[in-house]
Amino acid sequence: MNALNGVSLTAQSGRVTAVLGANGAGKTTLLRTISGLVPSTSGRVVRDGQDITKLSVEAKPPLGLFQVPEGRGVVTELTIEENLKLGGLSRADQSKPAEIDRIYVMFPVLGTRRDAAALVLPGGERQMLFIGRALLAMPQVLAADSNLRHAYLGF
Repeated sequence: MNALNGVSLTAQSGRVTAVLGANGAGKTTLLRTISGLVPSTSGRVVRDGQDITKLSVEAKPPLGLFQVPEGRGVVTELTIEENLKLGGLSRADQSKPAEIDRIYVMFPVLGTRRDAAALVLPGGERQMLFIGRALLAMPQVLAADSNLRHAYLGF
């Protein structure tokens, strides 16, 4: 049985495209299919005219596609600042301090505790940290999955 059938979604650059629905409606499956975590049994995922359906999860970030999964995955042994620095590792020029400061402006609570281990963060703040880390990778598309909201963002 397929969780999704007949889905068509377009996310325009500079706009937020939200996928809303009841529990079990397929929102997480949709995002996992876009990112490659769930293989597509039919149809296509197209980005800038290129079919990326069969590309591996690892092949998508270099194309500017990142997913922030439900579950708030951060490296709990590292500080908030160290976690943010990880975001720039996929870039040739890596993150600059001013870019990290921009994340602290976006999520002020992280800035007040930048030297604290990520382990001490409650769930919502871990999600902020993971989103900040993903933004430092300079994605063109960021898919965010949360139990409160599911969004596919085009940058």
